[in-house]
Amino acid sequence: GVYDFNEDGIPEISFGPYIFSSLDGTLLAEAPGATGTNPNYSPIGLVVAANLLSENDCGSPICQGLELAAGPDVYAVTLVSYTNPALNSITLVRQLPGFGDGYTSIADFDADGKLDIIVGGTNLNSNTSGVYVWDPLTEQLSKPFWTLGNATFTIGRPSVADFDNDGELEIAVHTEDFGGGDLQVIDQDMSTLWSFNTNDVSGATGCTDGHFNGDGAAEVVYRDQTQLRIIEGSTGTTITNFPCTSGTINEYPVIADLNGDGQTEITCNCGGTPGNVNIARTTVWGSDDLPWMPARPVWNQHAYFNVNVLDDLSIPQEQQQPHLPGDQALNGFLTQYSNPEYPVPDATAEILGISCTEGGLLFSMQFCNVGDQVLSFNTPFTIWEGDPTN
Repeated sequence: GVYDFNEDGIPEISFGPYIFSSLDGTLLAEAPGATGTNPNYSPIGLVVAANLLSENDCGSPICQGLELAAGPDVYAVTLVSYTNPALNSITLVRQLPGFGDGYTSIADFDADGKLDIIVGGTNLNSNTSGVYVWDPLTEQLSKPFWTLGNATFTIGRPSVADFDNDGELEIAVHTEDFGGGDLQVIDQDMSTLWSFNTNDVSGATGCTDGHFNGDGAAEVVYRDQTQLRIIEGSTGTTITNFPCTSGTINEYPVIADLNGDGQTEITCNCGGTPGNVNIARTTVWGSDDLPWMPARPVWNQHAYFNVNVLDDLSIPQEQQQPHLPGDQALNGFLTQYSNPEYPVPDATAEILGISCTEGGLLFSMQFCNVGDQVLSFNTPFTIWEGDPTN
C-alpha cells in the first residue's frame, strides 16, 4: 500500500512489516511483531494504514499521522528522516491478546463511530482459524469470533460491504476447505449468511465488491482457478460467470470505470490458453445489456478502501475517515464506491430570435446544460411548428 504516514506530503510504501521511501526505496522502518501474514503464505504480508488512534489515545507525537494495522497488532509509525532511518521508529501501541496474525482489513463494522480491524486469522485459545473483528481502542473483540476450522486453514483478505441492503455491513471472505475452497459471507452477528464451494484450493484469494444493477446491495466479484463470477450479495446466487483460468494466490478482480464511459468495468488476469495458467492476459469485462452503475476510475492497491487514494491517483496528505457520521457510503473495504444516482445531462433550450431569410427562417437559439453529466455537442434537436403533443 501507499500512504502518507507522517502527513508531510511525501507518500511512503508499505509492505508487510516494512515501510519504504517512495523517493528512492530506502527502508525507513520495520515493525517488530505481527506482519499481516497467513501461516501458509508467510512471506506475503497484507496490512493496512489508517488513522486508527488519536494523540489522546497513545500520546504525542507517537500517534500523529497514520497507524499500521497488522493482524492483532497496531503500530504507531514515527518517520522523521528519509536519509537516516535510525531516527525513525515503529512502536507497538495496541494488541488483541489470544489471536494470531492474518490478512488485515478495516471498517467501522459495528457502526459505533470507531474503525474496527477485521482479520482472517487464528484464535490461539481454541487453535482454530476464522475471522475476528476487534477494536484497537479497547483491545477487545467487537464481535464474536467466526470459526472456520483447524488453525492451518488459509483465509483470504476480508472484504466488507452491505451485501443484503439491510443497512449493516457484512464480511465476504474466501476460505480453504478440504479438496477446494469456499466463498462465504458473514453477517453482522458473525453467523454465515451464505457459502458456496469454489475450486481454489489455496484459500488465499480475495474477492471484491461493487454495485452493478443499482439495487442498493453490493455484488461480490470473485475469480477462482477456472471462472470469474458476479454473485448476488444477499443470496450467493451466481448472476453471471465467465471462463477465466488462474493458478491463484492472493489476487482478486479489480472494479473501476476503466474507460471513462460512466459505467463500472471488471478486470483481472486470465490464463492465455486453456490449461496454461503461466501465460496470462489482462482481461476487461463490461455490461452487454443494461448499463452498469457508475464507479470511481481508480483502484490503486491491494488494501483499497476508497479514501486511501484520490481520483487523480495522488495520495492524500491527510487521509479522510471512511466512516463519516450520517454517511456510510465509503465505509467498507475492497469495495468500490458507486453513486447510487445516475448522473445525466439536463438540457434547456431558448429561442433568442427568429428572422426571415431568402427561402427560409433563421433561428437564433441557446442551449444550456444544468445536469451533472456532459451534454454531447452532437445532441440532435427538432423544431416544431406548434405544440407537437397537440
